[in-house]
Amino acid sequence: MKVYFQNQKFLKSLYKDSDLITFRGNFLKEYSNRRYSMRSFIIKILPKLSNKNILDIGCGDCSFIQKLHVMYPQNKFFGLDIVRNHKCIGQNFLDYKIYDGIHFPSFQKEFDLIFCMHTLYHIGNYEKFFNQVISILKRNGLLVITTKSKYTLPKIEALFKKVVAGLNIKIAKQRDESRFCLENALGILSKFFPKKDFSIEEFVLENQIIVDDPRMLLQYIISTARYNIGHALNESDKRKYLKAWQREINNQKLFIDKYI
Repeated sequence: MKVYFQNQKFLKSLYKDSDLITFRGNFLKEYSNRRYSMRSFIIKILPKLSNKNILDIGCGDCSFIQKLHVMYPQNKFFGLDIVRNHKCIGQNFLDYKIYDGIHFPSFQKEFDLIFCMHTLYHIGNYEKFFNQVISILKRNGLLVITTKSKYTLPKIEALFKKVVAGLNIKIAKQRDESRFCLENALGILSKFFPKKDFSIEEFVLENQIIVDDPRMLLQYIISTARYNIGHALNESDKRKYLKAWQREINNQKLFIDKYI
């Protein structure tokens, strides 16, 4: 199944529990062995933020933009997403909008800073998306994009292939995220942000997750779109799938995997 940002029905089913995004972020905070969190690193390299218009596209539970607001309250903050999250509603500092995943709502201003954090592998039409982004980004504005390596968490991927092979379940050869990832992102971006008008700078962070709680690890795995295939299985096969994962995880006394 193609997981495109325009596919509201799929993404709403994927994130029907709006706390799922928060859980995944908290899991990585809890079990990651790293020098910097990605968010802390981004904040570290940002220019001084004062009296800026800041937009977060795919803002999720708004936790990142809320963190920015605490640090830099003198700015104006905007959040945009395809799935409504109750944690973003009623935030006095935030202009929060839901849209159809294709057409941006009308903004009365341009933005000094736009974030697209782990969002672009859901995009179906990059040309339309980036044209809209460029149209609302100020001259000399900054666009911050984050994504994953297609080799992120290779041990989980290897276990997944083992589980589905044992149950004779057919899967996509690559992860959905590989359509916009560390390995191809610069090539995609260079098509829409030519050197004569834009400059692109890349940063790569690498760390590990170290997990000693099999229940939390299984919960994290099933919260990932590629591994959450229960919607495509009947009830009997779904139970077999989860039990196969539990067996594999229980065989790991301490789970260590690479995260890029």
